[in-house]
Amino acid sequence: MVCWTQCPLCNVGRALMRSLLALLILCGPWVISYYGESFRGQTTAMGAIFNPDAYTAAAHPGIPFGTMLRVCDAEQEKCITVEVNDRGPFCSLEPLEPCGPHWLDLSEAAFAALWPISRGRVFDAIVEDEK
Repeated sequence: MVCWTQCPLCNVGRALMRSLLALLILCGPWVISYYGESFRGQTTAMGAIFNPDAYTAAAHPGIPFGTMLRVCDAEQEKCITVEVNDRGPFCSLEPLEPCGPHWLDLSEAAFAALWPISRGRVFDAIVEDEK
């Protein structure tokens, strides 16, 4: 099995990236965190205005913009669908480094639909390509 970390992200076409997304899903589990009010009104990397109250925001360092992802709690009792429209999350700002291939940042509302905000992040989420 090939994991996302073995995929050269530079100079790879969108079609190939979508194909590799299926392999990415096999390499879980995922870490999910959220970003919220302090980013309200800022422009995402895709050009959308960030709204922490919407379910539309998901940030990942390499999944193509516009990809719809199904994010579930580990028991798969609750799931939501989000669109990748931003880059991140970033674990280091000096230099700017993404957290990793299995880390996804959701809008605050999307995170709260699955887990209590007080958790801050979860380490056993399930992420699937919503085709």
